[in-house]
Amino acid sequence: MTDFQLERWATGSEVDEAPPDNVKSATLTPLGIYSQRVICVKIGQEEVAPRFRFHRALAMHHSGWFRSKFAGHTPADHDRHDHMFVLDGVNQDAFIIFLEWMYKQTLTPIIEWETVYNITSNKYFDDDVTATYIFAHEYSVPALKTLLLKLSVDWFKDFAPRHTAIIKAFTRLPGNSPFLQLLVDATCFNGDPEDYEPGSDFEPDPNGDKSVALPSCFLIRVAKKYADLTKNTGKKMELRHSDYCTGTDTAVDDAVDGAVDEQLTKRRKTAR
Repeated sequence: MTDFQLERWATGSEVDEAPPDNVKSATLTPLGIYSQRVICVKIGQEEVAPRFRFHRALAMHHSGWFRSKFAGHTPADHDRHDHMFVLDGVNQDAFIIFLEWMYKQTLTPIIEWETVYNITSNKYFDDDVTATYIFAHEYSVPALKTLLLKLSVDWFKDFAPRHTAIIKAFTRLPGNSPFLQLLVDATCFNGDPEDYEPGSDFEPDPNGDKSVALPSCFLIRVAKKYADLTKNTGKKMELRHSDYCTGTDTAVDDAVDGAVDEQLTKRRKTAR
């Protein structure tokens, strides 16, 4: 175990259920995917809430939540008529990214998300990647979580996460999530004192609203990380894939290039 390897916090679970063999064999062929039912999802209760249509078999293959929802459906259910249901508490941009990944099995680099996924609701990529990881966790999409972790490690190599991303992640994810540890480490490695001055984008709330204050469990872990770092002053502080991507989600190739070239670094700084 390396000095800065992920610390496991036993306050939750990050275990994801793999699709059973019969689901794998049924959905990995085009016929298995496209001959089955198309379902419609509405994001939120509002009448004008956006609706998305996609193939049920594909969602069941990748998502434990969708497998559970449609488990036990009979062949008579496999018609071509739409069936709509509502998802509450789901970030619309995160769901769009999930659908793109589900059909293409790849994600564009985070810096390109705004244009590729037509994201307009948020000017900070930290919030977008956090919302997508939360969706992948809550809807049991392990392969997407693995890929998001690897992209996030590269993204946070130069930046400390914003308070909004930290608050969302520590509110919705279990304590042993590697994504939480990544946010803690990125804060310790890349935090700038000016980020926490009054008026900064990183300040929880300039008006002193305690409802958006940084979670105490996050601050405790930051203090612990700083204490660990002071005992290892000779060690290089850097974010590494091996510290967060444990290999439990095997659907994504582990051979990810962790290097970020100079051009991408400049573009990311401009985006922030």
